[in-house]
Amino acid sequence: MFYMDLNFKGDRFDMSKYMESDGSSRDPLTSDFFMELMDTPKEGELILSPDMEHRPDLISYSLYGTTKLWWVLAIYNSRIRYDEFISGDRIAYPALASIEEYYFTALRKIKKEDCLARRVQGMQQ
Repeated sequence: MFYMDLNFKGDRFDMSKYMESDGSSRDPLTSDFFMELMDTPKEGELILSPDMEHRPDLISYSLYGTTKLWWVLAIYNSRIRYDEFISGDRIAYPALASIEEYYFTALRKIKKEDCLARRVQGMQQ
């Protein structure tokens, strides 16, 4: 199973934050975050210009002001490789606020579950 890494020290947009493994063989692309991301309402669509072809990093920058959310666009549009971003294609995208809202909501949920688990563990001792 994959889950959010609460000890992650990198950039808040870094995909590896969502890829911490518990050692099982579960596919990272079935993580709760990715499932939630794919169900996020569409903010809009962008028609790819020739200079954005094969460049999900540039698409990310034009939409979110950072190149680091390229992977959100890839997952959201069910694309695996950079060469699947073709000039003239329509790329759907979620709002940055929706991505961050899920992250912070999930973080609060995890912290609450950890707190409850510690209480239960304390009562069992």
